[in-house]
Amino acid sequence: MTQIKIVELDIRMIVSAITKAVSEDVPKFINDHPMEFTNYLSIYRDDCIKENLKEMAWRDGVEVIKFKRITWKGCLLIDRTNKISYSVTTHQNLKLLPRKQRSRPHFLQSLFGVLNKGLQGQFVQMEMFPLDEFDQEELEQDFNAIVDGLVDPDAGYNHYVIAYTCDRSEVTKVDIELFDSKFNLVEKASVAEFIKPDFAKITETVVSESTVENTVTTDTKKPPVTFKNDGFVRLKTDLEEKEA
Repeated sequence: MTQIKIVELDIRMIVSAITKAVSEDVPKFINDHPMEFTNYLSIYRDDCIKENLKEMAWRDGVEVIKFKRITWKGCLLIDRTNKISYSVTTHQNLKLLPRKQRSRPHFLQSLFGVLNKGLQGQFVQMEMFPLDEFDQEELEQDFNAIVDGLVDPDAGYNHYVIAYTCDRSEVTKVDIELFDSKFNLVEKASVAEFIKPDFAKITETVVSESTVENTVTTDTKKPPVTFKNDGFVRLKTDLEEKEA
């Protein structure tokens, strides 16, 4: 039995925010600000996703709450009706998180430790995430600093991660993932069906194919006249012999 609750309106909104950032916002910024070095793009893309979520979260019972770490600002999408909180990251980042040593909890670690503490993962990781560095009290304190009283830890919320992969300006994969308090995967499901197709690319492809077809048809009706070099030499020789 699945433990993931798919709220279609939430997922559509989040995937749209990701797709807009990847396919529209970042390419426009690159076009307007051409630079040889683009190490900033992943950070800019992440910020665009947050801005898009903030603008799209207009439905009753859904809101974006912001929080601040030392040098970074994040946000959570909260669905109060369905008691779900969401965050967005890349598949690559989500894979690397458990391997990093930390002096303070990662925000996901605190969210999982409080909101998902009743869940049990499918596979227990072998101490990849040094969770024992932080006791439950530390996780709860960090959780309270993140949500600032806007999410009741005893109200039955779960925290989901929406993980995505992109290739240049195209979103290629999106999953909803649920973890237990020890960062062990409980369940995940693909939500790639909510990725909006890039109609500009589709139109461009159709137009290109149509142009090729028209070119082929025209060339078939009027094949080009070509001359080989040896034929031209023979023609020139024959004319010279007649003139002589």
